[in-house]
Amino acid sequence: MKPSAYLRYQLKRTLLRPRWLLIVPVVGFIAYLSSNAVALVGREYPAADLTALPKAFGVITNQINGWDSFFIAFGNLEYLVFGTLNLFLLCVSDILPESEFGNLALFRFGSRRKWWGVKSVALLIAAALYLALSMAIVFAAGVVRNGFDLNWSAFGATGTSILLPSMMKVGYLSPTARALQAFFLLLLSFWTLGMAMTVLTLRLGKPLWGYLAVMLLCAVTFPLEYALINVHSPVAILSPLRNLTLVYWAFPFREEPIWWSFAYWLIWIVVLNFTGRKLCERIPLVSKHDSKEEGRA
Repeated sequence: MKPSAYLRYQLKRTLLRPRWLLIVPVVGFIAYLSSNAVALVGREYPAADLTALPKAFGVITNQINGWDSFFIAFGNLEYLVFGTLNLFLLCVSDILPESEFGNLALFRFGSRRKWWGVKSVALLIAAALYLALSMAIVFAAGVVRNGFDLNWSAFGATGTSILLPSMMKVGYLSPTARALQAFFLLLLSFWTLGMAMTVLTLRLGKPLWGYLAVMLLCAVTFPLEYALINVHSPVAILSPLRNLTLVYWAFPFREEPIWWSFAYWLIWIVVLNFTGRKLCERIPLVSKHDSKEEGRA
């Protein structure tokens, strides 16, 4: 079997599940909360001093628009961890253990490294599709509730009011460019945490344990975000949640460059892929009735 054929099978097995329909109510509720908050608060919030903004910001004509709720939904750690990330991990939690067809594919591959590589790529694609759909839902709800504009609103022009780094300090980016930045940062983080769950499942043998371990890590790390908010040291950036959003929760500022967070997740991706590859070379991957064949794989 070619890796491309097994990748198609793995994607069908992972994506074509009823549980993915939960995206609509879960992400839809987050979209409602963020868009409604902007509609209620944004119009009353003191608008930015438009005369002080660089000309690159363009002509700002609306007090609020759909971008405001979009960045709040994907900049609020509570929404992300307990809603968006939690659902994603549930959707891909059974990528291991392997099915009977997967056992046969492992034999046909003749290489556990290729098998592990396909699993990693399938998880990356699943994360990309999940985030693209989630962001589309949130943005559509924000546009319906608060209107559409290609530019920033007066409410979100400085960035800090919608959980973005201060644009006056880090430089101007269009809403589309900033949304792409958020997408790729979340893609790397979701891929990393999904890989961590998969490696733990590979080691512990049960997908529920891998899922619970990652969510427990996030829950335990949450209080550290408040404790480390004013800590200016390399220790502060070691928290996974600190690198999940474009700002440092719970306040809308960022001390280190954004590319540090991208590098953080890339380093963990390399470590987890290497760890998983080594584990799958030593741990039995097939069911007991295939144990004899597994010994010859």
